[in-house]
Amino acid sequence: TATVTGTTFSWTATANGPVTGFTPSGTSQIPAETLSVPAGATGYVTYLIIPSFTGGTSCPGAPTEYRIYVNPQGQVNPASNQVTCNGASQPGISFSTPGTVGTTTFTWSNNNISIGLAASGNGSLPSFTAANAGTAPVVATITVTPHLSNNNVVCVGTPETFTITVN
Repeated sequence: TATVTGTTFSWTATANGPVTGFTPSGTSQIPAETLSVPAGATGYVTYLIIPSFTGGTSCPGAPTEYRIYVNPQGQVNPASNQVTCNGASQPGISFSTPGTVGTTTFTWSNNNISIGLAASGNGSLPSFTAANAGTAPVVATITVTPHLSNNNVVCVGTPETFTITVN
């Protein structure tokens, strides 16, 4: 935004890392952009903004840099479907990520608490005693969501699902 009438702006943008989705140059406002990086990568785009006053003579102002950091979405390695028996001790499941950037944490939800597992939690899936009060198999779908934290920004990734069947 100009504080002096007659000021215009031009700008250029350069990427550091495998960032895509940015406009390389322009005048006036930087357009709305959807910046992205490949899974497991990070980068940033530097915008160099140059003001110029045009009032008979063109006078460029001091350039200003503006940087936008881009993180990947969180990732979680898929867990295998589980089959167990009523009354059996079901071991806990530790979730992992193929990502190497930042810190990834996990939240999970269970759509069928009748199997003996809580409705939701953070981190690993705890061990529990499997339950089935009926005569047919009971299936619960577990949804695991990765949360990548890097540069004080949390990027939520695509959830993965697996099932636990209690016979």
